[in-house]
Amino acid sequence: MNRKAVVPIAAAGVILAAIMAFIIYFVYFSNPLYRSYDVVSEWKREDSNTVRYLPYGENYLKYSKDGASAFDHEGKILWNGGYEMEVPYADICGEYVAVCNAGGKECYIFNGKDSGTRIETTLPIVKARVAEQGIVAVLLEDADSNVINIYNPYSNVTPLIVEIPTNITESGYPVDFDISDDGSSLVVSYLTVKNGTSFNQVNFYNFSEVGQDKNRLISGKTFEDSMITGIEFAGSDTVVIFHEKGFSVFDEMKQPEETVKLTFDDKIRSAVLGGNHVGVILNKTEREGSVLELYDLAGNREMTRDITYDYETVACYNDELIFTTEKKCNILRCNGEEKFKFGFDRSISYFLPGSGSNKYLIIDDNVLQEIKVSG
Repeated sequence: MNRKAVVPIAAAGVILAAIMAFIIYFVYFSNPLYRSYDVVSEWKREDSNTVRYLPYGENYLKYSKDGASAFDHEGKILWNGGYEMEVPYADICGEYVAVCNAGGKECYIFNGKDSGTRIETTLPIVKARVAEQGIVAVLLEDADSNVINIYNPYSNVTPLIVEIPTNITESGYPVDFDISDDGSSLVVSYLTVKNGTSFNQVNFYNFSEVGQDKNRLISGKTFEDSMITGIEFAGSDTVVIFHEKGFSVFDEMKQPEETVKLTFDDKIRSAVLGGNHVGVILNKTEREGSVLELYDLAGNREMTRDITYDYETVACYNDELIFTTEKKCNILRCNGEEKFKFGFDRSISYFLPGSGSNKYLIIDDNVLQEIKVSG
């Protein structure tokens, strides 16, 4: 054998081994699987089980029948506001929080700087959605014609900006809606019945100069073969419309265009939106278990992953999918790698993202704990 050929072959072997070692190191150490956690801080829960919790930036929101407050990862109260509601419903966008009394006639908007601004309506409230500067869309229920009102609660002249009436007989019944982050667009899904056939009509409204000459309604789309299950904005110019068979993405809210339309043959168990990720979890007909299909907002598949564990809730935060049951939690990175799996010896009410990449908030009946995954 020619000795001159041995050197490059050996060198190639060393380089290949180094590359393999780097890949193994990168995969293992950049995407570790944690099976335990350490408690970073803990404080006693002094409220009832009727209180609800939501992520609020890197902090948290809790709200109940008699008020709302924000607190940090050490339990320090950042702000609070009082009210009295029978059925409070909360929505968050940026620093703003809207809490409305479902079935009642008042809505409070909190900005973290004062005790809240109150809006009183003339009709019972069904639901409210808030934008990042405090503009709020409120669905009001009437016997013959539901109304969606857009309010600026901080206006010194009149808080009511736009009133969008709905004739249930002609247009249908509003099922779901969302307002864009900048407050300039509204998308509404209506359930309509004509000639004994039901279908969904989705209308696009714009409150800039574009919608001035068209009674705010600038576009619409009919979904005849699949009922709408949810509408969520991803920012100010992109909206995701979930339906029974898949989802659609619309861009350019001044001239809405359907840029993504994906349908699935298998039954959809869950659908979730978080950041730039759209997740659909399918119940596969040919085998047990579920399959997660994750896409970006352009419709590109980011991953496909079997979901072998059971779950009751799923949410997407910070490029992670959090699956929970009462006593189990599984966290899946959006790159397809598992991050955390753990079984608790007590019932957990909430498992929320925390103040850092490996930190989370656990809430049970007695305490709140910020934890850091480990092990």
